[in-house]
Amino acid sequence: MFDREGCGWEATAEALRTEVQGNLDRVDWQGRSSVVVLEPELEIWVWSDSPHVAKILGLKEDELSNLLENYSRPDYPKPIRPKEAMENALRLSHTPRSASLYAELASKVSLKQCTDEAFVRLKTTLRQWFPG
Repeated sequence: MFDREGCGWEATAEALRTEVQGNLDRVDWQGRSSVVVLEPELEIWVWSDSPHVAKILGLKEDELSNLLENYSRPDYPKPIRPKEAMENALRLSHTPRSASLYAELASKVSLKQCTDEAFVRLKTTLRQWFPG
């Protein structure tokens, strides 16, 4: 699993996934690996319409909405620069980035409705590898 943004390749996430999976398959990992390319980066999973996001990031909902307007695109529901949006939200709220912050987001913001392709691929892979 890796971010497309900053990985050093300019190809699409799907082209990268296909290339890396092909390389793994050629070295005897076929059927025992699954490549997940985050588009553009992991922080995309933070952004949900859950009210918990603003609270955990230390902002009021309207403050977060105003900040996210700088990262919006009419045809896309999430920030186009998710990591920068996250960094600016944390800077605005004077909240340090930490593993516990991400743990709190993961525990309080439901991912059941997440349709992000990379997340769905990860979830599907984990269910196949660890059924039950």
